[in-house]
Amino acid sequence: MKRRLLSTRNVEHQKALYIQTRIRGGDSHLYVAASYNGLGIVCQSPGKYEEALENHQKDLDTTVRLVGEALEMHTKSLDIKTRI
Repeated sequence: MKRRLLSTRNVEHQKALYIQTRIRGGDSHLYVAASYNGLGIVCQSPGKYEEALENHQKDLDTTVRLVGEALEMHTKSLDIKTRI
């Protein structure tokens, strides 16, 4: 019963990831990163540690990239503001 529930959750998270990447036009969105995180969590329970690690790494990579881009844009806007 527990294995079936975990399998169902895995499928649900796979669908969520698919929908998020389609709606967002790729993986450049924090909601997509959250979907990778959800998949990673679901993979941990049945012992699929390699798959869990891969999904958590995708979550981390996406989040770091997006936060870095946002920080860079914010820094540039502050620089422009100080010149005015």
